Amino acid sequence: MEFSSPVQVVQQVFSFFGITPAALWVIVYPTVLIGAIVLFGCFRTQSDHLLMARIWRLLQGKRPITDQAVNSYFADRDALMKFTFHTTLPMPTLANVHRIIQWADKREIPMREIRKCGHFFDLRKLEIRKEKIWRSYQQIIALLIGIVLGYGCIGLGILALAPNVLVQLKTGEQRWFFISEKGAVKTLTKDSRFTISDCAKNQNDISVKSGWNSEDIKTMCEILKDPSLDKDVADMLIGQRAASSVFAVLFLVLTYISITLFTRSIAARDMLKLLAQLDAEGAFMQLELDL
Repeated sequence: MEFSSPVQVVQQVFSFFGITPAALWVIVYPTVLIGAIVLFGCFRTQSDHLLMARIWRLLQGKRPITDQAVNSYFADRDALMKFTFHTTLPMPTLANVHRIIQWADKREIPMREIRKCGHFFDLRKLEIRKEKIWRSYQQIIALLIGIVLGYGCIGLGILALAPNVLVQLKTGEQRWFFISEKGAVKTLTKDSRFTISDCAKNQNDISVKSGWNSEDIKTMCEILKDPSLDKDVADMLIGQRAASSVFAVLFLVLTYISITLFTRSIAARDMLKLLAQLDAEGAFMQLELDL
């Protein structure tokens, strides 16, 4: 075939390591998807407990642990991870969970405000880690990374839903373009389309509208004459949608992580100001009582 899709390029890369296209569907793509979900869970809890628990279950099965002390320990860990997953506060023990609830209630600070600070909040000392607060340039970098990943996620989402396949010519100027199952070519250099019927006419008109040179147009017109083109494009479209969907999920998770780190740094600064204000008010009230 005279052109290839991004999915085929990925397949060629993996084939270099002996991984067949069938293995991509059965092993690699599901692994990437599961990995993205596990990565999300580990990031939320800031612990590998979820990953290790799933690996243990995979190796050991659902056979219960007979030792009551060990059972109690892991029940506490599960409860701790549930609290951490929902609040994103990686508390070391359940005792710390009870302590932070009392601390927040006393200061009338909603748990969600503490949660927004993420790892910038010291869960043992119950204060903001001043030395870890990001500088402005660090916040800008995290935001820019999140924006770039977000656009990548949107692009992959568009490919997953697109009715056409993004492919590249292997010859000539190796142009990228979209092609439909009906053999309609949509160029990226200019907003133009052409089909096999246009090839039968003056190909110079195609060159003017698309910006392609005559050699690339001639090659493309020969491709459009291939009777198996419809089936090839349909197969590539399935592969494009599957791969794009999987990597869109991965990019979505990475975007979430980048933007979350950015918002945490902002929330930590606000929390630092709030705690300073509460301390000042408390000191003032204590002074009045002393007087």
